[in-house]
Amino acid sequence: LFSDNVSLEQELALKQYGRDQRLLVMGPDCGTTIVSGAPLAFSNVVAKGPVGVVGASGTGIQELTSQVALLGQGVTHAMGLGGRDLNQQIGGLSALTALEMLAADEQSKVIAFVSKPPAESVRQTIISAMKKLSKPVVALFLGSKPSRAQEGNIWFASSLAETARLAAMLASVEQI
Repeated sequence: LFSDNVSLEQELALKQYGRDQRLLVMGPDCGTTIVSGAPLAFSNVVAKGPVGVVGASGTGIQELTSQVALLGQGVTHAMGLGGRDLNQQIGGLSALTALEMLAADEQSKVIAFVSKPPAESVRQTIISAMKKLSKPVVALFLGSKPSRAQEGNIWFASSLAETARLAAMLASVEQI
């Protein structure tokens, strides 16, 4: 959904319906995505590779995918969620769906996650979902300082540059 003229109630209904149908609702206010290496809307053209990206920040996705490419890695998919997905009312419905999709995607070896400041309860829900994945995840929650560097399969980053560096490094390890 490119439009940002969607109420929270409509967004919640759309995302719940999408989740029930095992579909990802990207947006509203989402214009940055890469599907199977093909950029859509306002995405940069980067090489296809092993890093899957989930983002509730379009400019964050663009910067992250560009930096991953500059570090010699490529992107399988970059899934934009829309800026309100991680607020209390929406609860990260699209984020959870995107994480599940990338976890099931054989080409995505590492998942990089970037978001605007989330509601704390939603942040904890997302971290719990990440812990259940069998793939390494690099998580950046903009506006919050990580209290730890790593927990199980999750590496917590404090900047887009660190997120890209960790994702590229982990992708190199996963490809061996």
